[in-house]
Amino acid sequence: MAIDKLDSEFLRPFLQVSRDPVTDSSAIQSLPDLIDFDAAHNPDHVFALQEVRQGGKYVNLTPVTFSELKLAATTCAHLIRKRLPGGPPEATGGDESETRRPVALFLESDINLFVHLAALLYLNIPVSDSRSLQCRRC
Repeated sequence: MAIDKLDSEFLRPFLQVSRDPVTDSSAIQSLPDLIDFDAAHNPDHVFALQEVRQGGKYVNLTPVTFSELKLAATTCAHLIRKRLPGGPPEATGGDESETRRPVALFLESDINLFVHLAALLYLNIPVSDSRSLQCRRC
């Protein structure tokens, strides 16, 4: 599958991934920050190619843009918020992980896994993988 060249250049964000205090207020510090940045500055660029299968057979690849990714993640976050008992408060962007229990995701390996991960992070709900859950049981 050929991906057409876009007229716009891809704008790279400034990432601050160290534990040092933030020195640049525009620095990306979380996955939701990165998704928001790319949806605003690179909306038509392709985030991923999702394989489509029918009856276990390859049909095609569907491109997912950054703007589509943000829409999917924020819509998923809204649906999760509605379904949680008592619902979590609106995300404030602060570190509220101490008061929220982590969630483990068990989904097929496709873009839905990433969308659900991003949605939970938009809600400031910690996400855990099965290895860290097993360690807590030790």
